[in-house]
Amino acid sequence: MTGAPATARTRYDSLDAWRGVACLMVIVYHSTLMQRSHAATAGAGTLETLAQWIVQVTAHGNAGVALFFVISGYCIAAAGDGVRSGRHSVPRYFLRRFRRIYPPLWAVIGLSCLFFAAVDVVVWPRLLSSEPWFHPRPWWYSGWQWLGNLTLTESWRWHAIGDQRAHFPAQAWTLCYEEQFYAVVGLLLAISRRRFFSGAIVATVFTLGMMAGGALWGWPIDGFFFDGAWMLFAGGVLVYWTLHYGTPRARWWAGTILVVSAIIVPAGPAGSSVAFVFAALLLVLYPLDTALMRASWARPLSFCGQMCYSLYLVHELIVKAIAASLWNSGVQSAIATLAIVVPVSLAMSVLAGALCYQTIERRFLNTPRPISLTRPTAAAVSRRSPGLSPS
Repeated sequence: MTGAPATARTRYDSLDAWRGVACLMVIVYHSTLMQRSHAATAGAGTLETLAQWIVQVTAHGNAGVALFFVISGYCIAAAGDGVRSGRHSVPRYFLRRFRRIYPPLWAVIGLSCLFFAAVDVVVWPRLLSSEPWFHPRPWWYSGWQWLGNLTLTESWRWHAIGDQRAHFPAQAWTLCYEEQFYAVVGLLLAISRRRFFSGAIVATVFTLGMMAGGALWGWPIDGFFFDGAWMLFAGGVLVYWTLHYGTPRARWWAGTILVVSAIIVPAGPAGSSVAFVFAALLLVLYPLDTALMRASWARPLSFCGQMCYSLYLVHELIVKAIAASLWNSGVQSAIATLAIVVPVSLAMSVLAGALCYQTIERRFLNTPRPISLTRPTAAAVSRRSPGLSPS
């Protein structure tokens, strides 16, 4: 396959809203962690019991990471397709990925260190570094661990050299996988850009083999893209290829493959079943893309999705500070968690994410644009670039 996409339009604009959903799922997951870490209140009434059940359901909010990986697969497939078709070069592909990811990451890490020192040492000693939601202080990390965090190699660095893995901020482990995805795609493009999609199939088969080796013989693959994380990314690549190169029959087969994969593929570090079902859903919803993007209920989600990288980077320490301080102040029931901790955590995270986006991230976008809650016009929708914000 060497030609142009069979469809005239390769963007999937409502992915902005899905990114918002994924990011908010992760924030809710973290905002209920303190409550989930303690035993249920003895003798709770009916409402509290129901609230406790809802809190336990939020434990599945980390599936938002799996959604991110699928979306990232779609977006990087679009970027790789641009190189494959000759619109961009491989060096430009790597430069865009570097510019998009690392400068905002480094800025947020620096600000997070200051935040940690101010909150955990001065304002409320050990608020962030205490159990049950323990987060090491920045100065407790070794030089090797800092090298891994600053280069986003920490998920696998420890296999080669230095101490055990320790991420700062804690959610950065997912970015370590993202960087591996980008690197593998760049390598495939460098080897044979015209056969990029065939190379993605080879990487998927390789991953399945490594997963089997890890399960059968205990190969140390934890933290590498082939520990199962690539499978979710590959689901997004499959969605991209099917929508823009596949026939209607291919779309049916791709949906079947994704649903079957949700049943039989072993869970990776971010889960798998939800991700594959989500990828199949993207195939079904694509004809409704523009309508979904312009729907009024999708605008707040798109607002969060447009700044999802900033929101994802900054939220964890903020949510930990809010959840821990409220818990220590007596806000400990499941009802209070849902009524107070979750809304406050969401509001403060979105506010901090918007500030980070406007002051830091927007300077490093490959296609700079402001975030907005207004309804996009058809022309504005058609100009938007697809995919996950860090892409």
